[in-house]
Amino acid sequence: MTCLGERHRALATAIGMFERVDADLLAHADRLVSDLPSLAVCGDEVYLRAKVRPPADPQVAARVDALRKDLQSAGTLETGGQFDEALAVIDPAIAAAPPDYAPLRAELAYAKGTILENLGRYEEARAAFESAFFFAVESGHHDFTIDAANRLAYVVGRRLADRKASKEWLEHASIYALRDGDPLRRGRVATTRGALANLAMTMGGASEEEARKAFEVAGRAFTEARAEDSVDYARYLRFHGDYLSITGEHDAAILTHAASLDLMAKKLGAQHPDVAMVHNSHGISLMRPKHYERSLAALDAGLAAAVDLPNQRNHVYMTLYSNRSDVLSELDRLPEAEQSMRAAIAVLERSSSKGLSETCILRRMLARLVAEQGRPADAEALLRDDLARAEQAWGPHDPRLMDILTQLADERRQAGDPHEARSLAERALALAIAAPDEMPGFQYYIRVVLARILADLGEVPRAIELVREARAHTASKPSMEGSSKIAAIDRLLVKLLSTRGGK
Repeated sequence: MTCLGERHRALATAIGMFERVDADLLAHADRLVSDLPSLAVCGDEVYLRAKVRPPADPQVAARVDALRKDLQSAGTLETGGQFDEALAVIDPAIAAAPPDYAPLRAELAYAKGTILENLGRYEEARAAFESAFFFAVESGHHDFTIDAANRLAYVVGRRLADRKASKEWLEHASIYALRDGDPLRRGRVATTRGALANLAMTMGGASEEEARKAFEVAGRAFTEARAEDSVDYARYLRFHGDYLSITGEHDAAILTHAASLDLMAKKLGAQHPDVAMVHNSHGISLMRPKHYERSLAALDAGLAAAVDLPNQRNHVYMTLYSNRSDVLSELDRLPEAEQSMRAAIAVLERSSSKGLSETCILRRMLARLVAEQGRPADAEALLRDDLARAEQAWGPHDPRLMDILTQLADERRQAGDPHEARSLAERALALAIAAPDEMPGFQYYIRVVLARILADLGEVPRAIELVREARAHTASKPSMEGSSKIAAIDRLLVKLLSTRGGK
């Protein structure tokens, strides 16, 4: 009866929404109807026994029942992209939740986490998901234990760049998902594992095999769950397409992203952050095989699809603007590329969850664009400001300073100051040697820059030694760009050997 009651409430909420129909609601009507929970499971004994028990106290049960209606309303608003309105429903419900009924508190905290994530308030989303996880564990609410740990792994890893915590949350999600046996949740967790492996691959820190296996598991799980017409499956297609793009399977990546986009837009409507991010992935999959004009069109479509959040705080905007800048740079439209990169930085600076690491990365990219337009002094000023801010926040020995120091060293070398350039690059190399597992995709570049500086100073033997180290490091970290990097390193090595007259 509890199961049937939940479905009755869901139907009543949907009917209530259609009594106040508007254009936004009509755009999501198919999703609202197709997502109504199935009645069939209410006759499934295994499912019924796995669900949490309702409160024993009839008064508490009635209160929980009323608050679950608010939960349904918030979910409907969120599906329609009305995130501020959804939050305005959830917050009072959390305040009114019975303190001694943890399952509802887990559900409400999880709902708040997803809304905050869509609003780009990632630190707050993290806190909400953590609350959801612990309330769910306390009450044996296994569905939300898995879902909260899974969302934490993604938000903490992809949005807050805390790889250690992300890995721990992903292991929690995996363990609970295996115990639970629900193929849909196994698919969600495997998709997150693949998405995080994709990110690590682009930074030289994960194997292709790890990502491939994750997506194979996810695909089988969604097939078993018969979930090929769901947002979860669309998300799986997006990240699997990213994997195909990273590994150089460009045609397959483009087709997979197109399928993800069709399904995601069908389920969420044309305007939604998740739809915008599929456009972003599609743009990248077009950019890698140099289809730049098509890539730019896809990224612009992503900006049009992103919900117009207040002040554009969400990282969706930051990601689209920065990738758009990359494409414009490839098209040699440097002033536009600079403008787009400045827009990306502005979004990040406005975000309530801005991270200094991300800000520094974007500002370094901006410095490169500025230098390419013949303004080296402006580029150097950006880098020195980044270095000062990073040293103040992290201290002088943090390995995250490596890339700022190296780029600044390269700028000083090109400005004709090899001595300061050497000092900066030697400091970067010391940090790299002390933390060989940090920023693995960047370690080779430090050695190449220092080698060029040393060659300018006439210290060719050590320069050759560093270039050989850079080559060995790149060869040990296979990637799509690895062959072109090795070719560039070999050209430098040949030049240095010819200077010395060696082999």
